[in-house]
Amino acid sequence: MVICDVVMWGILWLSDLVIEKEFFFLRIAAFEIAEFCWSVCKFPFRTFSSPESIQMPDEERTLSPIEAYKAIIDELVDRTDGLHEKMIRKHGQFSKCPADEAKNEFVQSLTEQQRVLLAEMIRDERENAIHATLVTFTEWVDLEGLAFTYNGEPMPVDISGTGIFGEYIGRLTGWDWPVES
Repeated sequence: MVICDVVMWGILWLSDLVIEKEFFFLRIAAFEIAEFCWSVCKFPFRTFSSPESIQMPDEERTLSPIEAYKAIIDELVDRTDGLHEKMIRKHGQFSKCPADEAKNEFVQSLTEQQRVLLAEMIRDERENAIHATLVTFTEWVDLEGLAFTYNGEPMPVDISGTGIFGEYIGRLTGWDWPVES
């Protein structure tokens, strides 16, 4: 079951990060692996209707490098609410995978108020992990010359002057992207 959990999380998380146009076959494989893992663990964290429902993007849907950067930051904001936090809040358990039985027993031993607090703590840690990763990227961009590209073109980062991590926190708290001049 632990392998199931690792495969399910890893493949689907990775498949979300790959460029769909170039790695379409990975998304279909991820669909099939996720369906298998769901059947073993009964863990419905994705809803798929069929591999055919995973569409290749339209050719004209290519983003500019700045739009790609904004999309990446906004996707990180969308992913800040983690699965375990949601499971604790909505279902009063850590996961539905048998390998997490001890964690589920612990969560179920808590009062509702304690579960809410635990879910908040888990979310805070996830937010802090994303933030710390983006701080590292910002330092490498500023101090070591790291650069990002998108479709072979330089990708601007830190467009607001607050650092990549600052843009993540800003977007997380409802801040609008600066208007391009």
